[in-house]
Amino acid sequence: MRLFVLGPDLSEPQPLWMNIFWPHYNAMAESIPTTFLGVPTDDRLRRRRTQWFSLRTKHRSLGPDLRQRVIENLDPAGPNVLFVWALNAADVKLAKLLEPVWSEFDHTVLNVVENLLPGHLPSEDFVKFDLITCFCGDLSQEYGREEGLRSLYFPPHTDVLNFHSISAFRPIDLIIVGRRDEAMHVPLHRHFNSPDRERIFIDFVTRTKSRTTTEEEFRLLMSTYARSKAAFCYEPSGIERFKGRSPLTGRWVHAWAAGCTVFGSTPKGRGVASQMD
Repeated sequence: MRLFVLGPDLSEPQPLWMNIFWPHYNAMAESIPTTFLGVPTDDRLRRRRTQWFSLRTKHRSLGPDLRQRVIENLDPAGPNVLFVWALNAADVKLAKLLEPVWSEFDHTVLNVVENLLPGHLPSEDFVKFDLITCFCGDLSQEYGREEGLRSLYFPPHTDVLNFHSISAFRPIDLIIVGRRDEAMHVPLHRHFNSPDRERIFIDFVTRTKSRTTTEEEFRLLMSTYARSKAAFCYEPSGIERFKGRSPLTGRWVHAWAAGCTVFGSTPKGRGVASQMD
């Protein structure tokens, strides 16, 4: 068996939210013979419409090399599985680079890890995949209903063998990473970190002024979680891009793996209850 993973190039600095991809890939690569098909990205170019064409041209030039790597690494005994990691529509379009060798794969999987909706791309960009795996149970059903595709709820996960912690050294009382409820966050921050209290509440970011790789950022994230007693995690239905859906998100899994007690509002989406037993 050989797994081919198409995703952002992990050897170069990526946008901060990409640190969820590294533990996914690392766990797969340690379990299955894997060929990584990394595609360079530039978040600054993605944001500037005038330079988008430059990035598209750069990607097209990578096609021959990516296809050659597929041919060279195919397992003659099979199966050969393509796994496309998709944060947005642009990531799905990158799979077009592999169309000349598409028939070499026994199975093709699109792994949707964000709020990429069926209507964001033409149907033909989705139907060429054998399976769509999705971080959100309700969104997974939308793919099955609207595109007629086989879809599977693939709950948030991480590399717990390498990044779990049962350490008793936890000098940080409370940590929050990323999304927060501002109405609750500000008074908690003032209360915990007031001069008359012996408590530490950390509003944590993994990135300083220097840009590092996704692996370094994830290791820093998990080591800081592991030094914390408790973490705040909120359900995301109030965020516009979730459109009322309330899935379990990766920060819950990261905090659990690091041994934190979790405070916050419980997600209520399809499939979440069984993940929070």
